[in-house]
Amino acid sequence: MMPQGTKRDREVRSVASFLLAFSTQRRRLRESATAAQASLRNERRALEDLEKSLSERQPQTP
Repeated sequence: MMPQGTKRDREVRSVASFLLAFSTQRRRLRESATAAQASLRNERRALEDLEKSLSERQPQTP
């Protein structure tokens, strides 16, 4: 039979490892969401600029 302290140490290390992996995944997801938000903001700005450019054009007469 294994001493209780050793089993508890392994359990604590296991939980710590899980929490570290979980927090790392959350950080990556947060960074990914921030990058996606910035990309979407840039795309929206480009579309607004395009719409403005198109609306300022003079209508062409045939």
